[in-house]
Amino acid sequence: MIGLAGTLTAAAGLTDRGDRLSGDTVVRVEGGDVVAYDAVSGARRWSRPADGAVVLAVEPGVVHLLTPDHHVVSLELGTGDERSRIYAHIPDTHDLPWVAGYAYASDGYVVIERLIPGANPNGSDAEYYYQVPTLVLTGS
Repeated sequence: MIGLAGTLTAAAGLTDRGDRLSGDTVVRVEGGDVVAYDAVSGARRWSRPADGAVVLAVEPGVVHLLTPDHHVVSLELGTGDERSRIYAHIPDTHDLPWVAGYAYASDGYVVIERLIPGANPNGSDAEYYYQVPTLVLTGS
């Protein structure tokens, strides 16, 4: 990690490509649980069942998850307690399933890229991304 004065500190808690870092807290899905660690020491701070959810994004004080049934669940970063839950599915003409691609969170808003499940990322855009709407915007 890079400190205020530009000093480098080893981050024992950052061990996986899917890790999400907010301040000195690392969040990941691990063994069926959402787990938060101290980034520097690697000490576990909290855990809770993921129930199939994936970590979308983190922001100061909040971690955002996406459940298999398309609910965005926002957790308090310090405790893992549920803060809010909102249905983020967008029914379209054929009500096709989707999975999350990249996501970004800021000031309680979460933007999620909608991808076609099992699609080839090297294929054409129309084969990989949902065309309309390609993005889901939610607020927590």
